[in-house]
Amino acid sequence: MKSMSIVEVKYRVLLPRNRFQATQVPIPPESTTIRHLVASLNGTHALNIRRAGNLVILAGVVGWQGSNLEPTRVVYEIYRDLPGTGNAELIFSVEDAIELAGLDLQRSGASFIHVDVPPSTGEVRYFLFVRRVQGTLPAYLIGPVTFAALQFEQ
Repeated sequence: MKSMSIVEVKYRVLLPRNRFQATQVPIPPESTTIRHLVASLNGTHALNIRRAGNLVILAGVVGWQGSNLEPTRVVYEIYRDLPGTGNAELIFSVEDAIELAGLDLQRSGASFIHVDVPPSTGEVRYFLFVRRVQGTLPAYLIGPVTFAALQFEQ
């Protein structure tokens, strides 16, 4: 097994306090195409891939709330964008659901981890989106929100 070391860490969190019910940002109604940007690692938060083959561990935590009158499902998606290519690539997606209509508090905290191996060196940007795939009544991002990337060199 090869030894690896962390060479870069970038992250975004909800400010000023990254906690439960710190915000209330609407998630667009059920759609197969409308995405809402949750967090991004770009600009000063972009990674600089130093060597081909380096691994990037991406981690996210997102608190959200659906309606207590209907089941609600969302999909979280992470896109990798290499500057100058004009193409963002979907590299990860996962679904989260609140299925039990009638609960007083329809809340969920989704957490996920993904391993990426960018295809080249240089700047790499990551974007975390949410997309609602079931439910038409109000749903919100409520916090906490954390999106982090750790670059490992082999």
